[in-house]
Amino acid sequence: MKTRKGFVSNSSTTSFCLYGIYLEEDQQKEWMETYNKIKKWDELESYSAPYTDSIYLGKSLAKLKDDETGKQFKDHVKELIRNYFPDTKDSDFCIMENGWYDG
Repeated sequence: MKTRKGFVSNSSTTSFCLYGIYLEEDQQKEWMETYNKIKKWDELESYSAPYTDSIYLGKSLAKLKDDETGKQFKDHVKELIRNYFPDTKDSDFCIMENGWYDG
């Protein structure tokens, strides 16, 4: 028997689990402008839920390294995000997960 580990997606379902921030409306515009200019994203990922204006920015928990602690992972994500949004407070960061069916 095979066990599938990792992200699974097809044309009708999508899901994610990441550590990061929810982008407010003014941040979303800034992020999209930056996103269109820069090709390498310092390991950051962004997700937008369908039928909403929500954008989530962070790093997938699946990318936590075997020799990395949770604190090291979170600190690294905070550092990456603060390169783009330096005023982001620690209280803005959290683990976010979402999934939806589009079919």
